[in-house]
Amino acid sequence: MNKQQLMKEGLICEVVTGSHAYGTNLPTSDFDTRGIFVAPPVCIRTPFFKVEEVKDPNKEDTSIYELTNYIRLLVDQNPNILELVWIEDDSILFTTNIFERLRQERYNLLSSKLAFTFTGYAVGQLKRMKGHHKWINNPQSIDAPRQDQFLSVVFNMTEHKEWNKTVPIKGIVARDLGNNLYGLYAYFHSPILHHRAGHELPSWFDEKGNPKPLPQECWIDYGVRPDLIAKVNVDQFKAAHENWKNYWTWKNNRNKQRSELEEKFGYDSKHAMHLVRLLRMGHEALTQHEVIVKRPDALELLDIRHGMWKYEELISYSEELEKKVMKAYETTTLPRSVDVHYAANLLMELQDMAWKK
Repeated sequence: MNKQQLMKEGLICEVVTGSHAYGTNLPTSDFDTRGIFVAPPVCIRTPFFKVEEVKDPNKEDTSIYELTNYIRLLVDQNPNILELVWIEDDSILFTTNIFERLRQERYNLLSSKLAFTFTGYAVGQLKRMKGHHKWINNPQSIDAPRQDQFLSVVFNMTEHKEWNKTVPIKGIVARDLGNNLYGLYAYFHSPILHHRAGHELPSWFDEKGNPKPLPQECWIDYGVRPDLIAKVNVDQFKAAHENWKNYWTWKNNRNKQRSELEEKFGYDSKHAMHLVRLLRMGHEALTQHEVIVKRPDALELLDIRHGMWKYEELISYSEELEKKVMKAYETTTLPRSVDVHYAANLLMELQDMAWKK
């Protein structure tokens, strides 16, 4: 089945979302839209033609949700999904009596679960903002981390006190003891090496920074005590390598305009704006029982977008605001969850309206 055709035939609404709906749009802002369509019975009542969401190829940043999937996400209190039924009239591009019937029930489709979904989305923004702030102020080297940078001493059986903190790399041969542990021998213990070990190796790591222990057949006397037992901290190496990879992925692919803002203010001010917006909207919904999409604080949010708040101020404010949201969760009179039987009956009613049409 042609999903694009199904979407066009079953469309019940299309609305403006994102910054244009919030009132925080700039001349460079994308024009985001979302919508809902009702798929025909064969897509709902059989497992063969399931469709949940359709992207409009003729429009950028447009998602059209199938009604069944939309109601499921709505019951789960997805912030982006909630916005559609709470959108201002002037942000509605296309509507039907089916969508208006759904909007009538929006108060019955709110639950205090939104405290966790709004803060969850906000924390996602906060993590990205903190991560980018760290990267901006502590840029990663162009060279990837190496395992020889993540060593620790387990036992030092020599009088070389400097080896207590710094594992020697050159002038040493290594024997693999398993579990990322290595017995290290200074070259003056060469009698324990088989003649096939050859000349003294410059390092017990290869040119890529990976351990290079001598093969087992090179060893004659297994009873000779190593000078050191050292550990390669592989987990730390993997974490550092993942951070390095993420940094350069971000560095090479980030939006040019946003990167300029990050360099200027020391943090991603767009993430900061959405962080504050989400937490405020969550608190409003818990205390006022409505989702305020058109932001009365749009000018203040734009100040954040333009870097008017200091990074430390944003972090402190967001932490306090998150506490307010969770306190409101404890006192709100919203139900802990949406009545799924009520939601199911409403869904079937809306489907019947569409299918009869």
